[in-house]
Amino acid sequence: MKLVIIATIVMLWGCSEAGDRAMKLDLMPINGLVDLQSEVSGNWERVCIFGPYSGNSMAAEVLGFEYDLESKSAILISDSISILVFAELDRIVSFYEMPRSYADFSGLSGQCFPRSDSKFRIYPSQSGWPEVKKV
Repeated sequence: MKLVIIATIVMLWGCSEAGDRAMKLDLMPINGLVDLQSEVSGNWERVCIFGPYSGNSMAAEVLGFEYDLESKSAILISDSISILVFAELDRIVSFYEMPRSYADFSGLSGQCFPRSDSKFRIYPSQSGWPEVKKV
């Protein structure tokens, strides 16, 4: 009986919604080009970008609905990450932490891009963080 209970707990834990905490996104840039439409699966219609120190009020303003960005990541207190939020209508499909040392999306903070227009290029920069610009 104990084994059944433990197995059930493990299964439920593994099935918990990805909405609990931001996951890491491993991008596969080709010649510096990142195409989120092909890299991020799911039924999302837009990606919204939040740079360091973005809070819930900014998330609501940008997304058009309430979203507790602060409890899902360290974005409010960290300058080393950006958050990419993939949304469809008024719901979050997925969201990812992006270390700025890998690809610095912070220059695009507060903006959303449709799935069909979600290509970006990564450039070297003086700051040491690879700068991401819209293609």
